Amino acid sequence: PSLLSQIPPYLLLSLPSLLPSLPLSLSSLAVQNCSKLLSSIPPPLPPSLHLFLSCLLPLVLLPILPPSLFCFPPSLVACRLSAHAQIPLPSLPPSLPPSSDPSSGGISIVHLGPEQSIRLTAIAKKGIGKEHAKWSPCAVATYTNDPVITLNKEEHGKLSLAQKKQLIDCCPTKVFRLDERENVTVARPGKCIYCQECQALAKTLKSDPDDDPVVQVTANEERFVFAVETTGALTAGEVVEHALEIVLSKITEVQTQLVHIARTGVV
Repeated sequence: PSLLSQIPPYLLLSLPSLLPSLPLSLSSLAVQNCSKLLSSIPPPLPPSLHLFLSCLLPLVLLPILPPSLFCFPPSLVACRLSAHAQIPLPSLPPSLPPSSDPSSGGISIVHLGPEQSIRLTAIAKKGIGKEHAKWSPCAVATYTNDPVITLNKEEHGKLSLAQKKQLIDCCPTKVFRLDERENVTVARPGKCIYCQECQALAKTLKSDPDDDPVVQVTANEERFVFAVETTGALTAGEVVEHALEIVLSKITEVQTQLVHIARTGVV
């Protein structure tokens, strides 16, 4: 019991209970890149998720074995195939069979002309980016704390219109805007890049050195924004989903081991 009380709360959550209730919202989504917001999550989870996104997600490649490649008649087909020696295979749910429709897209291996033929051998291999970058379905994975931008209404009322416009123009990502009442508002807080330009300007706008700054930017320690860009082997949504499943399964495994040690005293 004494050891159980020392286990972090996030390790006492099982995978089935944590995954469906994980607060996750989608900021932007495309086939190969997306931005997702995670809120009310334990601090150790984002670094772990970033690690799995970067180098621990599994991917299946279809390498073409050069000795088995024969082209007839000899042409540039062989060179083209050699350039595509590692072909990533998309991951499909077990319930969906692979599509045989040539119009469904995918990676073009080679274009054959009239009376051309090829014969080759390819063996699918599964690996992770930790072994080699060719197995990583994720090209870019970054995360940052969700910014909290606070405007001091009392100090804001002391600013002239020119000073308000100066505050708006100092932001490189145009987080602030001027409303119809000529008041500065936080229009796009998600665009903040923590450049501190507005806070540096706020110090110069003080009428008294002891006054509070007109704007403060802090980081929300419980909300994280992940930006993910993939290589195209998997969609951005699949990459994030698989990474979350792996991380939470590891948490469940550690939880089981810790509870076993706490109850039996055997390591």
